[in-house]
Amino acid sequence: AAAAAAINIGVCALTYGSSPNADLHNAPRLYASADELVIQGEISGHTERIDGAVLGAVRHVEELRAAADVLENLDGDRPRAVLVDGPLTVAGLAGRVFPDFVLRTLISEGFAGAMERFRQASEGQALAVAGYTSLPGHDEVIRALTLALPDDDATPPTDGVSDRDVFERLLPPGHRSALFAASGHPLESHQLGHTTVNFYVNTGDEIGRAEFPAWMADDLQTVELLHAVLLDQCRR
Repeated sequence: AAAAAAINIGVCALTYGSSPNADLHNAPRLYASADELVIQGEISGHTERIDGAVLGAVRHVEELRAAADVLENLDGDRPRAVLVDGPLTVAGLAGRVFPDFVLRTLISEGFAGAMERFRQASEGQALAVAGYTSLPGHDEVIRALTLALPDDDATPPTDGVSDRDVFERLLPPGHRSALFAASGHPLESHQLGHTTVNFYVNTGDEIGRAEFPAWMADDLQTVELLHAVLLDQCRR
């Protein structure tokens, strides 16, 4: 069988207000030739096949680049929000050891490159950028709480408990949590300073997780913009 891969990037640009509009389009691409199906190191000449987790990372990076393209071509200065489905950071690469040229291509040039375009676009205008995960299974808050508890037989077990289980009890509908920054991300050294922060939000139907660039966390109005847009879109 012939080796090939296909990535279909879908974009939905919605405009609200006095002149509402919707621009929906997709851009499929077929990876079929030998050079399209590998990432090649510029110096070593070694290659890494684009499949599995690497293919997922390539798709993720291309989605971020497509979102940046749309953002940079929008007119006007109205508040904007860029949302991607799932985590904002590239997931799936942390469980294996990849050559440095693969991480440089996908994380330093791909992910961090797109994040820098978003950061530059945010200068002088209200811009929220985030990945939204529905029904997340993360446990960063649970692990932090466990570390804060005394290490004795009275410490409650946390196996199988996720952050979502905690915030289902704590967050009323429409409310969000405080901001959390996960440390020690295995790919952080390749992100060129573009680390992320997250909060949990009760949309009324579920507990979701929003992950966004750390530079957004310093601007409460932008965080509130993201919070409002997520609630609005989930209601719709």
